[in-house]
Amino acid sequence: MPEHPEHLRHQILSQRARALAQPLVTSAPIGAQNEHLMFAIGGARYALEVRFVFEVVRTVELIKVPRTSLPFLGITPFHGEFLAVIDVPGWLGVAGSPRLDRPLFLACGDTRPDLAIAIDEALELRPLDPKKIIVSAERRRHGLTDDGVRVIDGSALTGDPQLARERNGSRL
Repeated sequence: MPEHPEHLRHQILSQRARALAQPLVTSAPIGAQNEHLMFAIGGARYALEVRFVFEVVRTVELIKVPRTSLPFLGITPFHGEFLAVIDVPGWLGVAGSPRLDRPLFLACGDTRPDLAIAIDEALELRPLDPKKIIVSAERRRHGLTDDGVRVIDGSALTGDPQLARERNGSRL
């Protein structure tokens, strides 16, 4: 006895839904290299995994916000919203600061842009082997490559509770 077309349709749609509901594999295979955006701030080179970078933006406006301190430089308009602008060297506790006379930013976030990193120059895309990044116990926010590039931990940046509190408006 042939199955009813509506029942077949439901069965096919259910199978498709189950297939689409499977989690995506987001971690790279062991030994894989992750693509990073290399950029410069205050003469130093930095890198951030490209999955945290949504856009490189040149803006004409950096708005200072009263009663904020480093690592916050202010806010900048971005596609009809405002992003908090972060001084990455200040956040990391290292020397150097971005030039603010011609603001260039990386719109960053985990699932959507929710903060901006002030940079001097976007340099290149480059694969980095996670096993070759040296991370010290006291500096978990970043690591160093053998050629002196500071590799920012994107999860630490986007998940920092202080930055989240500031972005969500409790202080900005």
